[in-house]
Amino acid sequence: TIGVLATAINITERKQTEIELENAHALLRSLIDSVPDLIFFKDHESTYLGCNKAFAEFAGRDIADIIGKTDYDFFATEIAGFFREKDRQMLASGETKRNEEWVDYPDGRHVLLDTLKTPYHNPDGSVLGLIGVSRDISERKKSEEEKEKLEAQLRQAQKLEAIGTLAGGIAHDFNNILFAILGNADIAEIEISRGHSPKEELKEIKTAGIRARDLVKQILSFARKAKQERLPLCILSIIKEVLKLLRSTLPTTIEIRHDLRDPEASIIADPTEIHQLFMNLCTNAGHAMMKNGGVLEVGQRIIDVDEEFAGNNPNLQPGAHLLLTISDTGEGMTPETMEHIFEPFFTTKGKAEGTGMGLAVVHGIVTSLNGVIKVYSEIGHGTSFSIYLPLVGKGSNRDESGTERDTFPQGKQEHILLVDDDKAISVMLTRMLTNIGYQVTTRTDSQEALEIFQAEPDRFNLVITDQTMPKMTGAELAREILKISPGLPIILCTGFSQTVSSEKAEHIGIREYLTKPVMKKDMAVVVRRLLDEAT
Repeated sequence: TIGVLATAINITERKQTEIELENAHALLRSLIDSVPDLIFFKDHESTYLGCNKAFAEFAGRDIADIIGKTDYDFFATEIAGFFREKDRQMLASGETKRNEEWVDYPDGRHVLLDTLKTPYHNPDGSVLGLIGVSRDISERKKSEEEKEKLEAQLRQAQKLEAIGTLAGGIAHDFNNILFAILGNADIAEIEISRGHSPKEELKEIKTAGIRARDLVKQILSFARKAKQERLPLCILSIIKEVLKLLRSTLPTTIEIRHDLRDPEASIIADPTEIHQLFMNLCTNAGHAMMKNGGVLEVGQRIIDVDEEFAGNNPNLQPGAHLLLTISDTGEGMTPETMEHIFEPFFTTKGKAEGTGMGLAVVHGIVTSLNGVIKVYSEIGHGTSFSIYLPLVGKGSNRDESGTERDTFPQGKQEHILLVDDDKAISVMLTRMLTNIGYQVTTRTDSQEALEIFQAEPDRFNLVITDQTMPKMTGAELAREILKISPGLPIILCTGFSQTVSSEKAEHIGIREYLTKPVMKKDMAVVVRRLLDEAT
């Protein structure tokens, strides 16, 4: 009797345990099915052991039809192979892996999944299979892209605002350059009439022209709409460019000083965003001293960020950083104003003096570079901005001030077709190329140039064309010429183009993309190189 009673108790306990297990299983199943993320389980051969309703909907099958199958049973071969390879990598490493992939639902939805795969183990520690969780992050990705687009638009608008602020200084620089060119041209005429050599005057005219070229290059570089390309960068030359441009803009009552202690220090950045950062902060500093004058000081040095400072500034990591400082002795700011200065459209200036985007853009640039910006200000004493950016090492600043030698690669009487609708430029380039040993046929009409080439394509060894011309652009002319002579070297010259970049030119088949003005030596080197490569 006692034995029968014990057996009955054991059966009852076992059934109770089974009921509890079934309830726990049902609870777990309900919990998993209520999650909108895709949840799935696979063995070590990537065969499905289970999944939730969300995954079954994604696969377009019932849960029972998925168990025992592999990805190849209900996904396209390419995406199934992708899933299998990610499984293999995770199982081989025995560590949690994460990846993103674009996939298609049976109902046609195209979504981006963020997938986390982690191993599950036997009691002895060996890997039995994997558990996966995938989340649809399409909307988040879209929001991030929209945010990036808006930030890019904000930065571009602020660049144009900054150029507007500097317009007076730019005009001042150009007028000085023109004065030097025209004045020396007048003196050269007098020297020639007296039988003297105008060599010194011509040298000054050339120097002034190079200054004008460099000034235009700075403005276009700063204002260009381009995808950021972050590379190791020595920023010394950028700081000097900005200060030189500002010197023409700011009144003489504002003294500009700089303390650049580590000229070879490098950071990872895009030159344009660093130019914009300094331009904004220095322009603001100058504005603060416009009424009473003062001192604008720019500093740069390498420092070591310690654990404590990094801990108080989450965007920083301990280690070597480049510290940039921009200080003024202007009016200063109240604590209340300082709380809002990095907010978009916040400004203490008048309506015609700024939009309040400058410091918001600066803050965005610094943050995106994994840096931190600090500000200290005191009413009546001025303001100081300190920027900490991660250091990547030391590079070299290119010195382009070397003297030009008057020796150029010479031509061998090769025939060049030159196309430019500006008569003065076409005459000058014809004389330049003839002078160094080339035959030149010149046309100021791109359509006429194409007709000449079509009539005698074998007559020409190289084509030099302007980009912006009526009837047919240089890029369009190049396409037509390359249809006739696919391997012909073509040089595309442009003063400024929003439609053709060096990358687009290369895609067309154009061998060289030059930005006007082009120095004689540069043109001679490029022409000779392309002709030698073509033989």
